[in-house]
Amino acid sequence: MARPIDRLRALAQRLANAAQVLILAGVLVTVADIALRSISNSGVPGTVDLMQLAVMWSALLAIPAAFLNDEHVAVDMFTKTLPQRVQLGLRLFALLMAAAALSLLAWYGAQQAWREHQGGDSTQTLGFPFGIYWLPLLASLGLSAVAFLALAGETLVQMWRRGGTVAPPARDPGA
Repeated sequence: MARPIDRLRALAQRLANAAQVLILAGVLVTVADIALRSISNSGVPGTVDLMQLAVMWSALLAIPAAFLNDEHVAVDMFTKTLPQRVQLGLRLFALLMAAAALSLLAWYGAQQAWREHQGGDSTQTLGFPFGIYWLPLLASLGLSAVAFLALAGETLVQMWRRGGTVAPPARDPGA
């Protein structure tokens, strides 16, 4: 039976894969726009709107996978020299603080998204409601907060099972 954190990692990886498809779609729209403009006086309608959406969705949907796979940027040259128990304590503290911060950001972001939805704001070119710009942000913040809580739980389990020593996260040997 798969552990909850493994299911969360699988979901985050699927979102990261979807992000790759979205960025590719944005590139293809841009290339098509350039090609059409070179042979005619018009391009793809709403290229800017479509590209902004592709970039925003792709960047934000990939973030939880980076967190869950421990692939984010981290500066650990000071903490690596500390005892394992202190490292684990700092990791746990950082994970809980990150989960709290992301939860607050998601909460306030949802309030702002709702205000914009009620105002009927939309993009100028294609008339997309601004809510589709908020959805990836809120999904990313929410899933990242859940990811940090899951990682905090995983850290607690490792602390309990190993008496305070933890193995480093599994790294891709090809990276």
